[in-house]
Amino acid sequence: MASENVGKVRRFWHRFFNEGIELAFDELAHEEYRQNGKPSDGAGLKKWLQSVRVDIDINVAITREIETENRVAIHWITNPIDRQSGNRLESNQGINILEFADGKVINNWHCRER
Repeated sequence: MASENVGKVRRFWHRFFNEGIELAFDELAHEEYRQNGKPSDGAGLKKWLQSVRVDIDINVAITREIETENRVAIHWITNPIDRQSGNRLESNQGINILEFADGKVINNWHCRER
């Protein structure tokens, strides 16, 4: 059975990447959030999401998850589709390790492979 933190991560990935709901980032990110060791307010990620979703349905799926007391590690894969043509685009995959504090993600270590 998935824990509360795993559920939060799954909801975030679906709402943010698949539905384009930027508020999902603000709801999950701790006020001292760090991306790959650097402080971040998520502005760059939100800008990227806006630009990509104009032409592409990203369709991210979490395929695996591992959890410890305050960390969740996930493997994800994209199945992007071009909105105009309906053609499937090249997928990519990655791993995130998310560390929680006070019920929110304070550190997010991310690596992706294309």
